Amino acid sequence: MRILFIGAPIATPDAALSLPDKLAYAGNDTGNLLIGQSLHQALKSSAHGYGLDASPAKINEEYDLIAIAAANFIFRGFDLSHYAAFIEATKLPVIVVGLGAQAPQAGAKFFDVPEGSKRFLRVVSERSKLIGVRGYFSAQVMEDFGITNVCVVGCPSLYRSKRRDLRIRRLSNAAAARVSLNGSRNASNHSSSPALAARVERDLIRLSIEHGYSYVLQSELPEMQILGGDQLSSEFANTLQGEVKRHTIPLGVPQYAAHVREHYHAFFDPDRWDQYINDFDLSLGSRFHANLIALTNGVPAIVLSHDSRTTELSELIGIPHAAIGDVTGLDPVALATAADFDGFEARYRVLYDRFAHFLEANGLEHRLSDAQHVDDIHAHLAPAGRIRPLDSRTTTPTRMQRKASSVGARTTVSITTAPKLVYHASGHCPICEADVEFTAQHDWYRDHLLCSRCGSIPRERALALVLGRRFPNWRNLAIHESSPHPRGASLKLKRECKSYVASHYFPGKPLGMVVDGFRNEDLEVQTFLDESFDLVVTLDVMEHVNQPGDVLREVERTLKPGGAYIFTSPTYKDRVTSERRALYNTDGSILHHAAPEYHGNPINNAGSLVTFHYGYDFAERVFDWSGLDVEVVRFHDHSHGLIGEFTEVYVATKPRGARREVSSVKAPLAMVDTRWPEDIRSLCETAAGSFGVSPEVHAEDFIFRFIHDHPGFPSKASAVDYYFSDGARSAAKVRAFIDRFLGDDGQQKTVLEFAAGYGAVTRHAVGALLPHTLHSSDIHPQANAFLERQMSVDTVQSVDTPEALVLPTEYDAIFVLSFFSHMPRSTWGRWLKRLCGGLRKGGVLLFTTHGQTSMQHFPQAVLDRSGFWFDKSSEQGDLETAAYGQTITSQSFVEAQIKELEGVVEYLEFEPAGWWEHQDTYVLRKL
Repeated sequence: MRILFIGAPIATPDAALSLPDKLAYAGNDTGNLLIGQSLHQALKSSAHGYGLDASPAKINEEYDLIAIAAANFIFRGFDLSHYAAFIEATKLPVIVVGLGAQAPQAGAKFFDVPEGSKRFLRVVSERSKLIGVRGYFSAQVMEDFGITNVCVVGCPSLYRSKRRDLRIRRLSNAAAARVSLNGSRNASNHSSSPALAARVERDLIRLSIEHGYSYVLQSELPEMQILGGDQLSSEFANTLQGEVKRHTIPLGVPQYAAHVREHYHAFFDPDRWDQYINDFDLSLGSRFHANLIALTNGVPAIVLSHDSRTTELSELIGIPHAAIGDVTGLDPVALATAADFDGFEARYRVLYDRFAHFLEANGLEHRLSDAQHVDDIHAHLAPAGRIRPLDSRTTTPTRMQRKASSVGARTTVSITTAPKLVYHASGHCPICEADVEFTAQHDWYRDHLLCSRCGSIPRERALALVLGRRFPNWRNLAIHESSPHPRGASLKLKRECKSYVASHYFPGKPLGMVVDGFRNEDLEVQTFLDESFDLVVTLDVMEHVNQPGDVLREVERTLKPGGAYIFTSPTYKDRVTSERRALYNTDGSILHHAAPEYHGNPINNAGSLVTFHYGYDFAERVFDWSGLDVEVVRFHDHSHGLIGEFTEVYVATKPRGARREVSSVKAPLAMVDTRWPEDIRSLCETAAGSFGVSPEVHAEDFIFRFIHDHPGFPSKASAVDYYFSDGARSAAKVRAFIDRFLGDDGQQKTVLEFAAGYGAVTRHAVGALLPHTLHSSDIHPQANAFLERQMSVDTVQSVDTPEALVLPTEYDAIFVLSFFSHMPRSTWGRWLKRLCGGLRKGGVLLFTTHGQTSMQHFPQAVLDRSGFWFDKSSEQGDLETAAYGQTITSQSFVEAQIKELEGVVEYLEFEPAGWWEHQDTYVLRKL
């Protein structure tokens, strides 16, 4: 049997490849190397090959079968058109193993997938006797698509040992267990509970730091670069900085990098991975394959299941696993003690026999020794392996060991895990109103510096101290507290204030009613009467609200004259201006401007999304929105346990005189302030003055930020100059294009700039195109608002779906710069069709693409047979990379898309590398 393998790689990456290229080869997850190699090694073949490079004729001549080592293939945004086209062009039978569908949680109603993926499923179903899917959820998805010739076999990497008798070593000395951890910062992206997933990932990193445990990486390039000794790029250094903050890692970035170098590992060779894991007594974490390779080597492993994929596989195989919602702390030994490895061994033998039978049913010879007969290959297997909920804080071991490994020369060192204090001081707690001890086991004091008596944390004590000093009669005042916590200052207010009202927001419940003992209030639209309260109190709430201006105006309305809003909210010392990170749209969807960040929520385990990072302008913004006078009280006070980050307390007081008129304008959709720091603004004013254009640059202008941060510029001044001069060059080229293809008939034209961003070209095009009228369009509402305000242009709100774009008129010309260079295959041609449809008869469309010349900037890019390459990555961090990534297209691909519009448009011109000296330029005219 001559087999052509596609899908997961069947060999280790070339040692000469760069680290990013090695990771790209592995599909950005080294676990994929186990999938491809396991299938390859399980099948007997007289000859084999790998990849999509050969012609269909050559494939038909040289091979007898196509074997697809599959993984997470079926999910939103993952288009398998290229695989479908490849298989359709051949005449060979197909076997697919490990095919899986991804949803936020197992059993969830499955979402739609690209048509190309459905086409792939149809063709492999036609060419296969049985499709091997990884679990019952994936089998149900296939059935929903009308495909029933499936067999549930799990992942091919499960059978990589090729032996039926797999025995898992048991922990003989639990207290001295050598533990290997694994995890992923991306776990929260597709988890059913992002907040819980982020907490588990934080706990895994902390375990590694506190106990010296080793940690296996599968996808994290910045940490891998540290291990490889590469120079850490500024982008990845920023990523590490974000990780340290997000996970409240008790180390600075340099110290964390040193910890990574000493304790972290990444493997592009499964044999070395095998060698590594055999030095351990236990593997624990959220990465399925890092734990599976342990089990296939006889090492106990526990999966922390956070999504439908890990749950589906773990339940089928019987791998001991704990759902992230069932684990309130992480104790590796306690989890291992509760695990059923006998059950896993028994389930493994059942699946081993089934997999061998599945291969035989597809006419394949295999190397799985000692497989036994199976009566019913489709017999249903009940979910197995789940570890009961447990709280590991009650079973903390007293002693652990760092590993002694043949991978690196390190000796075994015993260390204690008894609580170690990093801070201890005597003082007075303003909540207990008693002398107490303040202690912390971590140096992130904000969440860990506790009162020995009431368990309060610094921000609660800070608010209580301000409350007592400024309003000593607070117990007799009318106080409204939103989103109270069941501890600290909130409990004190509830116990001691005679007229205390506590509220939470319960979506779907009538506002103003009492739910679970709390009044249901939306802070942006409150039901309280005017001037109801002397004080309004919140602890770390403002960074989670959607429209802070609306909240503050409502707070001002409900306060009595002379009353005050006392609140805490993190104020970032490295931010001059405040930043919006997320926006809840009116349809309930969320527009993310930065990586999602969640904090704890007293009534929802999923956590609260952070919508803002406030800077030092926040006090001014509070006044602008509400007319409240603002005082910021900042502490560094050991005697009251008030040290660490974010100790500010804001006191916003309502004047006793006539109510001030305040702006009805809501908080800007993207940023509280659209300005850059003063030194950058000065450079912008100088550069803009040379061109007579607006110097205003929005703080979320990703093009400006990319240029500003680019290491290739010798100074910030040169970067700013380039931004403005490059915009002017592009505007001049657009004008030349319009004059050339539309001529000068004395008629005013209407021109649309599509995907305008924040005005890098717009600011110049407004004048360059006179007397013609310019409209601009972008998908970011805040960008359109900025263009209207600063550039005085009419704007058109863009959308995700091409067919849903509504244009106010038919245009004489549309120009689209560096937009098709980011579109996936699923929308590329549809956008071309829609934009051509927006032209009047005789109107012209100019657009640019990443072409052959652009490939110098993407060394990892390999065009498929149609001339298309797409990678889910982007310098613009606020858009889903599956919908806005990096795209390279050949001239033949683009011309094939244009041919689809034959009879609608005329193909006028192609200029290779015609824009920015690397993007290809195309011009079409509507017939």
